[in-house]
Amino acid sequence: MTISKTDIIPAVTAIDCGNTSLDMAKVRGQDVFDFQKLLLKEIHLLPEVIEKLHASGESSKAVVACSVNDEVFPEAKKIIEKVTKHKIKVVGPDLPLPLPVRMSCNKHIGADRVCAAAAAYDRLGKPCVIADFGSAITIDCVGEGGIFLGGAIMPGLGMSAESLAEKTSRLPHIEPGEPEHKLSLETPEAIKNGLVNGARHVLKGFVETYATELARWPEVILTGRDAGIICPEGTDRGIVTAVVEDLTIRGIAMAYYNSLLDNK
Repeated sequence: MTISKTDIIPAVTAIDCGNTSLDMAKVRGQDVFDFQKLLLKEIHLLPEVIEKLHASGESSKAVVACSVNDEVFPEAKKIIEKVTKHKIKVVGPDLPLPLPVRMSCNKHIGADRVCAAAAAYDRLGKPCVIADFGSAITIDCVGEGGIFLGGAIMPGLGMSAESLAEKTSRLPHIEPGEPEHKLSLETPEAIKNGLVNGARHVLKGFVETYATELARWPEVILTGRDAGIICPEGTDRGIVTAVVEDLTIRGIAMAYYNSLLDNK
């Protein structure tokens, strides 16, 4: 009998349900196909999007998901299972986290953080920092041997911008983006400067702190919706090794592949 590559490394549909979007893709090993980002305000399009994704390319052997959104995911799960005819395996409840965690109690750890960290460590093979610039900003660290050490969580750029506009009398709401000047007189530009350059300084500060903990300088991988704002393409990335849009999706698939190995 001939054993094909798909028998050894099956294709899976991986789904990341966040606070503002559903990210979805077909994954087979290190290859990611048809990456999709569906904003939650467009959730009515999910049946069409997931049907198209599920039908594309080779058949998925499983549908694997990770979620930090307890309001949206239950309904999305029903839709996805109805369309794909697969029962979703959820990282955490159904599948073990894809990295060992250095904590006495890990039930409150966001599985998405560990999935992104697993994909980064798998890519680099050494201690690293993973910064996810989404609705929230998470800056996490993986130590020697691929142990997830934890990190920090703070409001994302959009959330911070909204908070400034809602909690003050005169500050306007702005869309985060690259400020034109390091010193800004105009209020909207000053807010951009504070949000974006502030986040860059925070990232650098945490990387320096983690480097002290690790006794070595770690490589840094960025992901998330606003990663491109923090580290625009074509610019000097400084401390950043790479920006990987589908990092968490890759880690979700890894959780499934690890479970296959554990069952052998």
